[in-house]
Amino acid sequence: MRTDWPPEGEGTEGFVPGRSGRTLVTFGSGTAGIWGRDEGSWRFSHCSDRLRSSNAAILSPDEEFLLVANHPHDLQLLRLNDSLLMNTVTDRATGVNGLSLSPTGDRLAAASGHSSIRVFDFPSGRPLHCLLGHRGRAWRAVWSPNGDHLASAGSDGTARIWDLSQASE
Repeated sequence: MRTDWPPEGEGTEGFVPGRSGRTLVTFGSGTAGIWGRDEGSWRFSHCSDRLRSSNAAILSPDEEFLLVANHPHDLQLLRLNDSLLMNTVTDRATGVNGLSLSPTGDRLAAASGHSSIRVFDFPSGRPLHCLLGHRGRAWRAVWSPNGDHLASAGSDGTARIWDLSQASE
């Protein structure tokens, strides 16, 4: 098995680690390398040309799926073991700057370049909330430990706390 990626002369542009420390996805040169940790060392599993480099990508809590924001408007859910496209969510916001899964793994927050935080059911992609308040790009959103609140940061220099029990659908 390979223990190096990408091939010599091709750079790595980013990576997404799994929460368990057993899975890693590396992005570079229009492809992605899927890695697994086995007996304390990393081993290259396979390569996928379906997974392009992205500034926003996240693994599901069970590390079986990868959610990738592909510009300009698509969020793609891929099964990691074979890179099968499971779902595409088209969000008309201007790009996605950050993704965050709720602690229970059933909701996804997407910080957009159009000043909003969008919350979707995961993995169906059904829209749940559109949170407006930043006066510029929303850079990042993170969940509270119990999943009832989101915190977001925007290019307007503000941090906002969102109570999802008060958010409209």
